[in-house]
Amino acid sequence: MAGVCAAALALAPGLAAGAKAAQPWMNPKLSPDARADLVLAKLTLDQQIALLHGSMPVFMGAKRPPGVSISAGYMPGVPELHIPDLTESDASLGVANAGRKDDDATPLPSGMALAATWDAKTAFVSGAMIGKEARQKGFNTLLAGGANLLRDPRNGRNFEYLGEDPLLAGTLAGATIKGIQSNHIVSTAKHFALNDQETGRMVLDAQIDEAAFRESDLLAFEIAIETGHPGSVMCAYNRVGGTYACENPFLLTDVLRADWKYPGWTMSDWGAVHGVAAAKAGLDQESGQQLDKQIYFDKPLTAAVASGELSKARIHEMAHRYLRSLFAAGVIDHPVTPGGLDTAADSQVAGRAAEQGIVLLKNNDFLLPLMASAKRIAVIGGHADIGVVSGGGSSQVIPLGSKSFPKPRGAPQWGGGEVYYPSAPLAAIKARSPNAKVAFDDGADPAAAAAVAKGADVVVVFATQWSTEGMDIAMALDGEQDALIAAVTAANPK
Repeated sequence: MAGVCAAALALAPGLAAGAKAAQPWMNPKLSPDARADLVLAKLTLDQQIALLHGSMPVFMGAKRPPGVSISAGYMPGVPELHIPDLTESDASLGVANAGRKDDDATPLPSGMALAATWDAKTAFVSGAMIGKEARQKGFNTLLAGGANLLRDPRNGRNFEYLGEDPLLAGTLAGATIKGIQSNHIVSTAKHFALNDQETGRMVLDAQIDEAAFRESDLLAFEIAIETGHPGSVMCAYNRVGGTYACENPFLLTDVLRADWKYPGWTMSDWGAVHGVAAAKAGLDQESGQQLDKQIYFDKPLTAAVASGELSKARIHEMAHRYLRSLFAAGVIDHPVTPGGLDTAADSQVAGRAAEQGIVLLKNNDFLLPLMASAKRIAVIGGHADIGVVSGGGSSQVIPLGSKSFPKPRGAPQWGGGEVYYPSAPLAAIKARSPNAKVAFDDGADPAAAAAVAKGADVVVVFATQWSTEGMDIAMALDGEQDALIAAVTAANPK
């Protein structure tokens, strides 16, 4: 029996070597570019084009393949050649929910909080955590790496981004991308470029002098790409200098390829492709094809090659950039395997990031930390009895135990309402003040809240402002919160 086992073990390396010889691109000693070319030599034109457009599983219904999760994006691979399906999740601040039932994931604090850490190590560790959770949930691509600058304080997606300074934003975005990809999955850098407001984002035209552009928004992306090496760059919805970002040769070819020598692939934002001309300008892949007026990177792309409008060499280049990035990130050599999610441990990473991002701007009369002698504490407003508000849109993370509210007026129809994470400040204050009487008022009636606050030794007021993709915010707190703060402060300055 021992001799049979030994013989079997001796045969195994030979079988592996034979398989590697039959599929030489599976040799990890070769460069990503060489491996991609070896695969492409086995693919027909139609098979190459099939790698250049993908669907949204959330809209596939009965056509969603078995085992494919409801998520942002999916593109079939070539299993006989060991090319895996592309499984994409939104992930600015964690693995987004996308409508999955009883899903769990660990949310990070906002991008602005991460920027306030000024710490690339914290950004890397945070990225590594959400990249790990992505693998554990079966995703090999995260639509992360937001490097847009905070140009307008009303931007509904500012909570996803890393502030107004291009050096800081680029450095932290690059570190986050690097952390994500340390898990052998792909991260994007997005949204390239000048996607700095939500109002009119599908039609607006961002105008900027080239020198100023290269010293600000482009600089943030350049740093993020040079330091993070994202597998893909996602182009934006808006126009830049009169041309849509996803069919803009200045952005996709002149800057990204010629100036920065970027080797990865460019993908569109979901619904951001307007025609085959995008491929000529430098776009490599159409994402979320159901949101475009038609699937441009399928039959129209084939027709463009047949007519001579687009060369076979360009199709080869597009597919090459995609495949070489999968090899470079380790997606093909390290296929994702769902399982092993541990949000309790991962929440410690998020907690440390939140602590590092806290900035105390003022502390009149040394009010903080709260005095241990306080016997009566009033907690007012902000759903502090429920949890902590989160940003909405495609990046929405929904950990188990979250509380959802209906959409407010003006919120995009495709999105959800406000989501509060299950980390109630009221419960935390009670836990830290076991000898105090802690009273709570929801703040709906400023006069009633002022009455609760009046006799307290300390008053803590929570004000919130929900923001979401698809809608910009007003330069004021929601509802009557300004009046609430004024009434409570007048009743008790403590």
